[in-house]
Amino acid sequence: MGLESVELVMAYEEEFNIRIPEKEAELMLTPRLAAEGIVKLLRLENRPIEREKIDESIKRLTIDILNLDKRIYHVDAKYVEDFGIG
Repeated sequence: MGLESVELVMAYEEEFNIRIPEKEAELMLTPRLAAEGIVKLLRLENRPIEREKIDESIKRLTIDILNLDKRIYHVDAKYVEDFGIG
């Protein structure tokens, strides 16, 4: 995982007050997959949250941390191939 990937995972952990295991983080290849992983982790902790709120937070954090143009953000874009993170 590259530095930007680690920053994103840490931001997601802070935003949702969870710990994302490395194996789970490696499966988060797109914003949609990140949201699904976060939903799963929150459910395991019996802390459900509206999916829409998770999606909004992931979008905001991803755009801010990666300094992306909002127009290129898409929930199915791949972090590495489409957003260019390492």
